[in-house]
Amino acid sequence: DLRFTVDKEGVRFGLGAIKNVGELAIMSILASRAETQQVKSLHSLCENVDLRLVNKRVLESLVKAGALDSLVHGASPKSNASKARSKLFAMIDRAVEHGSRFQKDRELGQSQLFDDLDGDNGPENGIDLPNVASWSEIQKLSYEKESLGLYFSGHPLDRYTSVLAMKGIHPIAELGVSSPNVCVGGIVTATRQLKTRRGDAMAVFTLTDQSAGLEVVVFPEAFRKCHALTTNDTMVVVRGKFERDDETTKLIASNISLIDELDTKVTKEIKVQLTAPRHNRTTFEELAKVFSAHSGDQTISVELQVPHNGEVLKVLADLDQVRIKPSLELIEAIENVCGKGTVSLN
Repeated sequence: DLRFTVDKEGVRFGLGAIKNVGELAIMSILASRAETQQVKSLHSLCENVDLRLVNKRVLESLVKAGALDSLVHGASPKSNASKARSKLFAMIDRAVEHGSRFQKDRELGQSQLFDDLDGDNGPENGIDLPNVASWSEIQKLSYEKESLGLYFSGHPLDRYTSVLAMKGIHPIAELGVSSPNVCVGGIVTATRQLKTRRGDAMAVFTLTDQSAGLEVVVFPEAFRKCHALTTNDTMVVVRGKFERDDETTKLIASNISLIDELDTKVTKEIKVQLTAPRHNRTTFEELAKVFSAHSGDQTISVELQVPHNGEVLKVLADLDQVRIKPSLELIEAIENVCGKGTVSLN
């Protein structure tokens, strides 16, 4: 609906809160939906709305927000939404052109003569979706933030949660009293580049994670080393001095690094800890495939804990000939085989 509404499934996001989608455009969409009972495809939507109001820009915002996911069979925010949205986005020009032609023909009483394959006669609710690359998860979430003002179906930092936790990097909301040395991860937002009284460049930005936001001050010395990492939407790890008083909290940055480099530059050892009988020969065979797919020059250790006569024996696998390349993808692949929490970084 135009505004946020409540139903048995929860709160439905109001279409009026989507950026670049005006109220008149929404009313045209709602009227079309009421008349047709169900919007079957992007093409059928363009056949029945006022295209002077529901124009290309409006449709792009609706796709980015996820409001049109239901027009693609099987799409959902948790599964195929990135693929569905990229295909719908690539189809907008074609759909608007079809809708405009359809409406002109209808005004002339010729719509029955010009029914074509763009109508509701093929797969995916009548539309052969274009074969385009799926949006990445980060791209999908960035478009949600652009159109809704927030990350809706997830957060860009979700995939780094386990790595941050294993390195002892806590959420921003868990920062307590002032400390001379803390490390936090997040996304750079609201960057402002400033100059000191002496004319030296510096920056102030807000670092946000899933829990909270924190003001970060980057004085000239640190800014000279890390200025390229203070741009908006960059995912970083910031180390520095945390200051909290009755009125403000801020972090004086001493170093900033890309969060993507956390698992490769900081990690000295990856250790996998397993327990029997939960894990057996099959687990090791699957791990061998993972290690082979991520070969590199760093060692990895695998420890199997085996219960024996009331005690737990620790058996270290012989992996002297195995070398891997540390990465977030490797950690995720190992945990897909062995389970969450089985990987530790040292």
